[in-house]
Amino acid sequence: MNTKNVSPKLVFSGSLKTTINKLKSDTEPIIDAMYKDVEKYGIQPAGPLEFIYKGASEDDDKEFDLEIALPVSNNPKPEWTQFDFKETTPLKCISNEYKGGMEKIAAAYTSIFEEIGKNGIQTTDEIREVYQNWVDFSSDENIVEIQIGIN
Repeated sequence: MNTKNVSPKLVFSGSLKTTINKLKSDTEPIIDAMYKDVEKYGIQPAGPLEFIYKGASEDDDKEFDLEIALPVSNNPKPEWTQFDFKETTPLKCISNEYKGGMEKIAAAYTSIFEEIGKNGIQTTDEIREVYQNWVDFSSDENIVEIQIGIN
């Protein structure tokens, strides 16, 4: 568990309201559409896909805001895309690397939040997952950097 500062970056992004239980089914069509637009409009990715959670909780049925953000190196401003180009906000966070299938990531969060609690660290309502290596939902080869916002 490390503390780090994440600088703002230009992203191609889409936002939605979802729950942990609906996350996979709600996000897959959006990600597919984003990558189609990336190819169609010649958008240049500049880093791994990120999920930016605002207001997520331990309640798997509680709705929260999610931004799906792809760092990019250009902004061709296509007229017909449903997605936005924007700059992310800076984030001071606790960072931890998770390896494995997404069905087991909750245990990683539990461990991180237990450590945060033991150290009396105040968190914000923002969590980011940076998909450093993505194979598929259940792959043991997935590498996800978990970033939990702190004050």
